[in-house]
Amino acid sequence: MKKIVKYLFLALLIFTLGLLAKKYNLFDSVLLKKPKLSIIDNTKDFGIINKNDPGIVYFKFSNTGYSDLIISNIETKCGCTITDWNKKPIKPNQVDSIRIEYDTNIIGPFNKPISIYSNSDINPIYLHIIGIVKE
Repeated sequence: MKKIVKYLFLALLIFTLGLLAKKYNLFDSVLLKKPKLSIIDNTKDFGIINKNDPGIVYFKFSNTGYSDLIISNIETKCGCTITDWNKKPIKPNQVDSIRIEYDTNIIGPFNKPISIYSNSDINPIYLHIIGIVKE
């Protein structure tokens, strides 16, 4: 009888640990040793800027996963937004940034989405730049 109780307790413990690991995505990131792209702030607000002022912002990110992160592509919806990023693998716990430049020759409000594609689990990850360019 004591053996049965011991095995039931052990089975319950293993089941509970499995549920916790699934809830916190430990199977994907720890066991499979996947990278994870973590953006600190996914929206940058330029506020009101003057025409021809530099329209450059940097999005800081880190690899909070367990293997090298590779950003394969960053897409924008128009030619008014230019991106630049480190093409080399980002090591676990390493911090880097993505440079975004908006063409401030275009007068008026803007809200531009930017899509980041990588070998992380979540694809794409979306960024936004917003603001108003005045004459």
